[in-house]
Amino acid sequence: MEMNQKECGIVCKENGTEQIEKVTEEEWKLLKQYRNLCEENKLTINILIQRLLAHEKGRE
Repeated sequence: MEMNQKECGIVCKENGTEQIEKVTEEEWKLLKQYRNLCEENKLTINILIQRLLAHEKGRE
């Protein structure tokens, strides 16, 4: 699910109540970079797992 900046907010719990703060342009940029890195890491991990499994299967 793709978020856009207008929909995105940071939930802060203060005094037992939840408040949503608007995300600044810089925070939004960093959030997008972080999400992209997470996706890249997932792909890398999946590729490594597939290679390890193939290697183990070849050794049997």
